[in-house]
Amino acid sequence: MPAGLFSVRAAVTVLQEVTVVDPAWKLEQMAQPGTLSPQAKEQLLSAREAVWRAWFTNDQAQLTRQAQILEDAQRAARAGNKLVRLEFPKTEIQVYGTTAIIYTTYLFELETPQGQRQTSTGKATEIFVRRNGGWVNPGWHMASAAK
Repeated sequence: MPAGLFSVRAAVTVLQEVTVVDPAWKLEQMAQPGTLSPQAKEQLLSAREAVWRAWFTNDQAQLTRQAQILEDAQRAARAGNKLVRLEFPKTEIQVYGTTAIIYTTYLFELETPQGQRQTSTGKATEIFVRRNGGWVNPGWHMASAAK
């Protein structure tokens, strides 16, 4: 191998090893709207449904450790209501870096211990963050539809 060719390869290897992403460029890229692959979208929506179901069943291990969320889930579980239907008629997703924002309408139906059914509808904004290959839900805001 010619000596000049070896030195070019060595220089490229050294450059590859010391390449650092400019933090300002990385922040700019993270602030740009992105898209999700069909598989990532499916994972996100599955994580969203799991969070809702965890809340209604007081599955504390699945819920983000925020005191108010845990207290609300405990209070709902003590009431004895059972989730019998959960739907998301309209869902829009925005992605920025490792963060996804879901804008959705929801409908859920609960059955009371006495067998009565109650339906609730409204809008929600949910935040999900990609962490360790999965989606974590640090918080949301819900607004019930006027009756």
